Amino acid sequence: MERKDVALENKWHLEAIYPTEEAWNADYQKLEAMLAAPVERFVGKLGEKRVLQAYFQEIAEVSRLLEKL
Repeated sequence: MERKDVALENKWHLEAIYPTEEAWNADYQKLEAMLAAPVERFVGKLGEKRVLQAYFQEIAEVSRLLEKL
């Protein structure tokens, strides 16, 4: 079966996730930059509350973008 043969109600509604291709590209570029950023800034500092919180926030954002994309 090809996609064109699938009823519309049985297809993913991608526009509910990303209304435009530009919106998808923006999140992709954001994720790409986050993954390329060095994590050395966290090494040896996770005992500091602010640094640990920033680390968890960044990991959560990466996870959210990965799931969405």
